[in-house]
Amino acid sequence: MHAQALSLSPDALHELRMRKLQKQIAYCWERSPLYRASLQAAGAQPGDIREWSDFRCLPVLMNKQIERESQEESQAKLGHPLGMHLCADPADVACICGTSGSTGQPTFTYLYTREDLKDVRMLWGRMLAWMGMKPGERVLHGFGMSMWAMGAPLTSALLDNGYNLIPAGAEAGAERMLKFAELFRPRLLMGTPSLVEHLIERAPQVLGKPVSELGIERIYCSGEPGASIPAVRKRVQDAYGAQLFDGMGGGWARAAISCAGEHSHGLHELTPDYMIWGDDLVDPQTHAPMEVTEGAIGKVLTTALEHRARPVLKYDTGDVAQVYTARCECGFEGRRVRIIGRADDMVIVRGVNVYPAAVRSVVASFVPRCTGMMRIVLKEPPPRAASPLDIKVEHDAALGEGELIALKEELATEIRSRLRFTANVLLVKPGELKVTDKGKSPLVERAY
Repeated sequence: MHAQALSLSPDALHELRMRKLQKQIAYCWERSPLYRASLQAAGAQPGDIREWSDFRCLPVLMNKQIERESQEESQAKLGHPLGMHLCADPADVACICGTSGSTGQPTFTYLYTREDLKDVRMLWGRMLAWMGMKPGERVLHGFGMSMWAMGAPLTSALLDNGYNLIPAGAEAGAERMLKFAELFRPRLLMGTPSLVEHLIERAPQVLGKPVSELGIERIYCSGEPGASIPAVRKRVQDAYGAQLFDGMGGGWARAAISCAGEHSHGLHELTPDYMIWGDDLVDPQTHAPMEVTEGAIGKVLTTALEHRARPVLKYDTGDVAQVYTARCECGFEGRRVRIIGRADDMVIVRGVNVYPAAVRSVVASFVPRCTGMMRIVLKEPPPRAASPLDIKVEHDAALGEGELIALKEELATEIRSRLRFTANVLLVKPGELKVTDKGKSPLVERAY
């Protein structure tokens, strides 16, 4: 669904995006006092954005902190928590999704009008077609249902696209999900990597059979790192006998997904006509625009091109990523983005930047001697952390004392070799590191 799939040449796609961008900026200027003030502070107004370079020079206009403050202000001034960057009438907001609020007040990042939900249906139509799915086939939904963009918006999109939905949700738990899978034999399973891996362990206990006997042919994962980690991909695909796809989708018509190739790089952007993402790269420290070239690494900013409720404009989600501009081995010619980690999850150990997702990748390479579940334990607020860095890792139940000692030493050695910092590996029993009711397994434990 890149320029070719959209029946557009690269030049025609660029022209379409610029027209939509100019219209979206004018819409935000007119409807949102926060966006208007932010653009004025940057010395810009809608008519100034004539070229792509004009847009790239705009500063970050939204991030999580600004978003929280915007919600607090609208609650105080307008009596609702939808933010001063809300552009639609509050009565026209048909669906509200956000974060769990684990650090305080929830952030309602994803708002949709009914027109926006039509775009969500479109993006999932593209994603499902990319995975080789066809309307009428069964889908087992295993993402968290409560207030998450992978909940109500996704289930509605599945139904609107003609798929037969089994809406279990992560809240159902592994036992019920496995029983639903055995009864209905869905072709596609959707859930977080942690949940998908957890089902591998639980299937023999619950059903007396492996997950490979459930008839699942496609798996779509999102919501946390894992599905693009080679060791995790191999374990999941071998266990299920299914193709695994990693992706990001649902918010502001963003659709990005891996291909089935074992040597592909990054998430393939399927909605460049609705989103700017991999084309807006900035320096993680200075936020200065970076040239988007093959393999460039920086923060990716998100801008919606056709969103009505609460569009994102130069939004810093905190994702640090590597961007690929060359043609993929699968034939895809659009932008591809590989998420390295989140800037707000990064810790610095003796000058070395440590991303939890990178540690997860190392731990995953030791499966089956460990379960793949891990936690970085922080004893003080990040980003700085003392050396050695405590890391909890679940070991396999069958390992003896000598094998546990060897595993601990080998993990520490591999982490030091690949990631250049010293770890204090704390082996814990299987099942100690719990999966949340959203199906996620946090990679960081805050012990301060």
